[in-house]
Amino acid sequence: MKNDVSLGEHRWLTVVSPKDPEGTNLLLETRSRPAVKPFKEALAASLTDPDDRPPVQK
Repeated sequence: MKNDVSLGEHRWLTVVSPKDPEGTNLLLETRSRPAVKPFKEALAASLTDPDDRPPVQK
């Protein structure tokens, strides 16, 4: 875990790869935030619908 910030009843958590601690941060959101549900649904759809998947880079 890179950041752990208290926000009242919630917390702001970010994680990074141990191999690249200054690399990309991944933000972990609680399910109770209004923006999470449509984002989660869109992400799930992109993982299950091959027409919506981005091209795989090799």
